[in-house]
Order: sequence, then structure tokens, then C-alpha cells
Amino acid sequence: MTKAAHSMDSELPPKSMKSPKQITHEKKRKPLKKNATANLLTGVHVRAALAEKSTGLYFPTFETMNLAAAREIARYYWYVDLSDIRSMTDEVYRALARKIPHHGDFMDYSASGMNLSGLLNLPVNGARALSRYVGSELVLDGLKKLSVETAKALGRFQGNLRLNGITSLTAETAAGLARNQQRLSLNGMTELTTEVARSLAQHTGRLTLEGITSLSPEAAQALVPHSGRISLRGITQCSPETALALTDHRGQLNLNGLLDCDEALAEALAQHAGPLSLNGIRSLTKEAAAALAQHKGRKLALAGLVEISQEVIQSLAQFDGELALDRVVEISDETAEALAKHRGGVLSLYGLRKLSAKAASSLMYHVRPLMVHPDISAYMESSWREHKRRSNRDRS
Repeated sequence: MTKAAHSMDSELPPKSMKSPKQITHEKKRKPLKKNATANLLTGVHVRAALAEKSTGLYFPTFETMNLAAAREIARYYWYVDLSDIRSMTDEVYRALARKIPHHGDFMDYSASGMNLSGLLNLPVNGARALSRYVGSELVLDGLKKLSVETAKALGRFQGNLRLNGITSLTAETAAGLARNQQRLSLNGMTELTTEVARSLAQHTGRLTLEGITSLSPEAAQALVPHSGRISLRGITQCSPETALALTDHRGQLNLNGLLDCDEALAEALAQHAGPLSLNGIRSLTKEAAAALAQHKGRKLALAGLVEISQEVIQSLAQFDGELALDRVVEISDETAEALAKHRGGVLSLYGLRKLSAKAASSLMYHVRPLMVHPDISAYMESSWREHKRRSNRDRS
């Protein structure tokens, strides 16, 4: 009995200890109180950050903010990173979006913006408030889906809109986002249906769909009315049929994910009416280069070419438009003469490092702007002067 009583007594808590009920209650209560305070961004935090730096604010660990913090941030016109914020009230959304318009130079505006990629859900009222935000960029990469009304509200935002967490859209939702007239980034999408492509084609700014890995000729045709730049860097292989479907697109087409381009594809791409960027291609045959040189657009970028023969460069020099060959390291005297005859506009050879004095002198005769490294530019100029001196001396 004594032993049993002693055993029971040993399991009882000392008088100084609290009951299990009290302990359980405090475990539930104290962390909530602590977290609510620690994760709340206040006006005091914002003012302290502003006192330390003038450009760019980042508030890590804060998951929500109060009205005072939103009002302080609204007065600040540089970039604000609030990517850890998980939720906000409608009142805070409205206050945060009331950014005071400034009338500084373009650099001021381009450096403004707000990152809210921690938001996993965006209510319609919040989207309507953010659409009135005065800034160059709004980042909402944490959103996985959008309602039609939310998409329509965000489409009214007048800056760049990043929604790279979205993996799929309906045609109606895409039409809502297409109201945005700046850069619309939807790089989380991996597939593009014809219906969604048709809706996105109404967008007039820069459209980036860099998660798309394949594009059907039908979807490509649906994108044609888009008047701005389209970036499809995720596409590594493209059929001639898809390339031909994009023929009438007038804006810039970025297919920088393409790694290879045979003659058939080159002939199809050459029909594209706008600027064409193929910076992922590492090598070209002479035949493919000759086909691309017939490109109908005003600009051809092949800044990724590294395995390139002098014949290929000479073929590309026939292109009647701006030409970028920024990975070309060395050129022969004959190639320099061919490039000097390029009359299409800007010629960019920024990667050029090896050329003879004769080749350098030849390039100086390129009529339009020539973009080269400053060291090469100085070498070309000195070579040209020396060539002139020798010519004058020989004539005298």
C-alpha cells in the first residue's frame, strides 16, 4: 500500500508546477502572441529601414503588415521587396497601392516596383487595388491560379506584370490579363492551347512564355496578331510548319532556346516579318546561313554562334538589317572585307578579339554603327590611321 501510494505520489506534479491543463493552454496561447508580433511589419520597421538606405527595401520574415506600414511604403518610390508577406487586408491593399506618383526621369520610374510573390491567393478587391499601383513592376509569382475577375483587374495594371507561378489559364482569364499593355510574364506555363494563344494575342506589350516547350502550328498561328515582342525561350526544337505559321507576326520573336537550325527551318524562319532572335544556336551550315540572310525582318540576332566558319559569316553579312554575331572571336581578312560591306544597319561583334591590322582597317569602312569591345575599337582606329599614313606615303 505504501509502495503503491509512493508510486502514485511520484507521478503527481510538485506544488510549484502548473497543471497539465494550464501548460496546454499556455502552449497554445504564447506562441500565437509571439508570432503575431514578430511577423507583423509596422510603420516603425519601415521608417527604420528608410533611415538606413535610400534605394531598395527588403523586409524578410514579415508575413503580414499593418496599415501604418502600408502608408509608409506608399510614400516610397523605389523598389520594395515584400516577398515574405503572405496575406493582407483589403484596407492594407488599398493603402499600399496609393503610391504617390512622381515625375522624375525614366530611371527613377524603371527602378520602382513591388515584389509580392509570397501571396498565394489574391482576392478580387486586392487585385483592383494593386491595379492602381504606380510603379514599373508588380511581381506576383506565388499565385498558382486566378479567377476571371482577378485577371481582369490585374490586366488594368499599367506596369510590367509577373505571374510566373501560373501554370495554366482559361481563354477568358488570359483575355483579362491581355489588357495589360506592358511586359506580361507567364513563364510557369508549359503548354499553350490555341484558344489561350488567341486570347493572349490581344496583348500589345512584351509577352514572355519561356516555360512553353512545344508549340503547335495552330497555336503559333493564333499568336500572330500579337503586335509586341514574344519570347519563347523554352522551345528547343521547332518544326518548319510552326515557324511558317509565325510568318506574319510583326513584333520581335525570341526563340533563344533553339539549339539547332537546318536549312529547312532557316528558310521558314526567314519568312518572319519582325526582328528575330536565335541566340541559342551554336553552329550553322553555309546553306542555313544563306537562308537566314534572306530574313525579311529588320534585325537578326545570332549572338550564340561559336562554331562558325568564315564562309558562314560571309553569308550572314549579306543580311539587309541589323546583325548580331557577338560570340565570334576571330575573323579573317576576307571575312572582314565581307562584313565591311554589310549595309543593313548596326553590326554587333562585341566578342571579337582576334583580327589582323588589315582586317581592323577594313571594318572601319562599315557604314552603319559597329559595336565592338572598346579595346578592339581602339585597335581598329589605330590600324586605320596607320593604313591611311601608309597609303598617303605611297601616293607621295
